[in-house]
Amino acid sequence: MSSKNKKGEKLTAKFSSQPKIIDDSVLDEKTEIIEFKVSDFVADKTNEESYLPYQIEIKNLTDEKLYNVDLFNYAHDKQNKVSYSCTNGVPYERFLRFLSSLNEAKEQVKMLRFQVWCDYSKFISKQINCCLHTIYEKPNGSVSSVPLHAGNYFSSYQQQASIIDIPITDNHKIKLFNELQLRLSYLMPETNMVITIFPTKIKE
Repeated sequence: MSSKNKKGEKLTAKFSSQPKIIDDSVLDEKTEIIEFKVSDFVADKTNEESYLPYQIEIKNLTDEKLYNVDLFNYAHDKQNKVSYSCTNGVPYERFLRFLSSLNEAKEQVKMLRFQVWCDYSKFISKQINCCLHTIYEKPNGSVSSVPLHAGNYFSSYQQQASIIDIPITDNHKIKLFNELQLRLSYLMPETNMVITIFPTKIKE
């Protein structure tokens, strides 16, 4: 592996109090522009508390360990170290549009699932134990960050070392709206990771 730039590159865009806007001009000419609908993300329209999970796949395209990798990367097209996609058939750009349109939180996360693939088992172990930071940027510019150590939820009874489920309690509430950012402390070299977000309706 390359020995240069061991600290990797910070991939996240600077926080801004301005609304997040996806520039369609940066999309590939073959990319189909489809407007999102909230109903696309609702599993059962007759059950207001039933929602499809959001699945985001990220892949480290380099042989370097990368730091501070955002899951909701509105500037992902301006870098070439990490690839982003949604694995449930919704284009990643479309998911970002959906998230940026949520001015008010109506859903919260009830569970996260980490799944990791890599040719090196040592990298899988390190990645599954990474720290996830829940970050909120308020309109006044203030930023709050709460770490969630995934390794604390790993059970010796698990049959698969590459998957971990993280229940989200009220002590670490994650609300889904446009002030939210989920940031991995690092992404191991040549590693794929799927983060599944299981949402539920916020109870009044």
